[in-house]
Amino acid sequence: MFCVGSKIIFADGRIAIARNGAEITKILAMDVKFTEIECKADSLALSVKFADGAPAAIEWRNSDKGEKFAVKSDEITLDDVKKIAAHFMDTGEMLGEYAWEKA
Repeated sequence: MFCVGSKIIFADGRIAIARNGAEITKILAMDVKFTEIECKADSLALSVKFADGAPAAIEWRNSDKGEKFAVKSDEITLDDVKKIAAHFMDTGEMLGEYAWEKA
């Protein structure tokens, strides 16, 4: 299984979209500056490092109680994020979108 695309929509309206394989290295559309984006399919975690040095590890996990999301950063909280979405594939078959959106 690998990640084919991720999108982060921030609460202030900024949007970041990235697509690639297991590691997201090309940002197709954004108005947020990143130095590094990495999607780890084995843990269903998206790690983002912003150009200003603020790291944010955005994690979501499937569980019997529903998907859980967290933003792990000293400078960025889940309140800063409006929506997180990622698409996963396995040997050419789309497994679906894992998404969270603030109510």
